[in-house]
Amino acid sequence: MAYSIEFHPKVERDLDKIPLKSVREILKSIREKLTVRPGTAGEALKGKLKGFYKLKIADFRVVYALEKGKVYILTIAQRGKVYEIAKQRKSR
Repeated sequence: MAYSIEFHPKVERDLDKIPLKSVREILKSIREKLTVRPGTAGEALKGKLKGFYKLKIADFRVVYALEKGKVYILTIAQRGKVYEIAKQRKSR
């Protein structure tokens, strides 16, 4: 079963802050890994982000959730900032 990808409205702003070469690598990894087996491609998060997963791509992290046949991408950012951004977006 192929999963569809859906992005949080602010992910486009996340990508604007990342160098183009890295954006290409991130989007390629999302297409290749998260459309086929998203539950095993990433690592389950704990604590306030329980129910979400992270996908590591170099110094960047993609935080996402699985919802009936789709992958919902909450945020894409550097590992030092990504979890705080994800917590803020999750609570809205």
